[in-house]
Amino acid sequence: MAGLRRVGRTIIATGGVSTPGLARLENGDLLASYRRFRPDLGRDGFNAWRGEVLRSTDGGRTWSGPIVEVVGKRPGDPDTLVPYYGMTQLPDGAILLPAMAPPRGAYMMRSTDGGKTWDGPDPAGQDIDGVDWSALAPYGKIRMLSDGVVIFPVCGQFRGSSHHVSGHLRSYDGGRTWTEFAVVASGHVFYNDAIELPDGRMIAIIANDVSPAGHGMAPFYWAESHDLGRTWSEPDFTTGAIYGNSPALFLTKNGTLLCGYRWTGDVDQGYVGVGISVFQDDGAGAGSWNSSPIMVWLGRGVRPTYPGRSFSGYPAFAYADDERILCAYFMSWMGGGDSTTQDIEGVYFVEED
Repeated sequence: MAGLRRVGRTIIATGGVSTPGLARLENGDLLASYRRFRPDLGRDGFNAWRGEVLRSTDGGRTWSGPIVEVVGKRPGDPDTLVPYYGMTQLPDGAILLPAMAPPRGAYMMRSTDGGKTWDGPDPAGQDIDGVDWSALAPYGKIRMLSDGVVIFPVCGQFRGSSHHVSGHLRSYDGGRTWTEFAVVASGHVFYNDAIELPDGRMIAIIANDVSPAGHGMAPFYWAESHDLGRTWSEPDFTTGAIYGNSPALFLTKNGTLLCGYRWTGDVDQGYVGVGISVFQDDGAGAGSWNSSPIMVWLGRGVRPTYPGRSFSGYPAFAYADDERILCAYFMSWMGGGDSTTQDIEGVYFVEED
């Protein structure tokens, strides 16, 4: 089984920052998106956050100041927009940056010049029949599939429904419009991340919304698609239990499938962290996850975790160069009151046999 060796660390952003996204551009630059807590705004809840994007031209060793602030620009635009994990660059060079307008509602920003200028925010999927757009929350890597369809993972609880739905907005024009919605799972579910494998199968990891401590003290579900995400198998617990939240799937250049996540194996004792599990493919269209994760970071929750929320997580992956994999994550929310753990940092790994 392939392994990961840690070879370095970098600080991406500091000062009440969370929910990072990463994208490596065709010119080798890295972009990092995140939300920043802004008490100077004098607002409550999500309205006290602002989204930002940074650039690195040296593989993540140093980072620029914000190249864009994620806010509404036109009359009628939401004033507050918070980015979530999912930013990507498509093969035509377009960069897509997902964001949420509190309390819910999925938006997209778009750049066609390498992040120098941005269009949007534009509502994504607002006119799809049967989809309660006002309930949608974005989470999950935006990906172009082998048939050219672009998927945008979202989740939410539609008005009048007693359960959540987790699925994908689908675009047939390179992410300009979103005209279909494919349900991956419904019930006690939340975030999902999905990826196409070299054999054409798709795998989705789905967060379990039944958790005594909130945000992760329950095993992930997973599902498969054999028609490029149009339909999905019934979700089941992952083979090789993974307890966590905020799943992020990444396929290495050697074909190794990784799942990063907020690790909550000891949340009842106050410990939370970031872990990576490796998929052990059996070579026959099946396999299992390593339940003993590679620990990326481990700390204590900065507020009571039972009942309450655990802190850290939301990993995102990108190649920093031809060899090193950068895993970015946040270590707490500033609102937790612990000023020592409020950064987004990145850890570099190289893959080993």
